[in-house]
Amino acid sequence: MQEEDIYAPSEEESEDLKKGSKKESKESKSSSSSVEELNKKLTKMIDIFEDALKEIKEEESSFEDKISELKDALDEIKEQNAEIAEGVVALADLVKGKSSKESKEEHEDELPPPPMPKGKLPPLDFKIPPPPSSGSIPPRKPFLRR
Repeated sequence: MQEEDIYAPSEEESEDLKKGSKKESKESKSSSSSVEELNKKLTKMIDIFEDALKEIKEEESSFEDKISELKDALDEIKEQNAEIAEGVVALADLVKGKSSKESKEEHEDELPPPPMPKGKLPPLDFKIPPPPSSGSIPPRKPFLRR
């Protein structure tokens, strides 16, 4: 036997190998087309994410601007509130000053209340009414929440 004969495929084996390689080439073509299609879809998805990131950055900057405007408006309201509070306190002081003078003048004309008697007070003569019977008490209305 020669070495070439040992390693050389027979005609049937070579035909099988040829058919198998054709099958593999068809499978490799379908898998390569699948990979290409997957690649296109991934590219589209990456584009979508990039667009979304740009929009988020734009919205974030506009949101910060709105927050800044609101903060300025609240600071202005706070200052106005402080001024109003000072005015109310000043008015209260004025009214308090006038009312205390007026009340002193008004009450000067009145007589003081009579003094209370010293010692023991006479017993009070009154009767405690009996408790009502259960039939005379009207039923309680239920408490309704809104």
